[in-house]
Amino acid sequence: MCHIELTLKAGESLLLCSDGLSDALSKEIREKIWQQYDNDKSHLTVFRKLIAKKRVYDDMSVVICKVIQTPST
Repeated sequence: MCHIELTLKAGESLLLCSDGLSDALSKEIREKIWQQYDNDKSHLTVFRKLIAKKRVYDDMSVVICKVIQTPST
């Protein structure tokens, strides 16, 4: 079991994905897409289109968690 702690701010997103995405697109490409597009729907659309062009035959699971509000301290 792995335990990871992250601190995210309101408006930030976290990408969780299977190897269907991480094996098909390098970390550098995923980061570039993440920085280039400003919304999660665009991120997913570009990921899918790039993978379709590569003709990768693996399933892909993707979850994007967006922080809407952080608890006040």
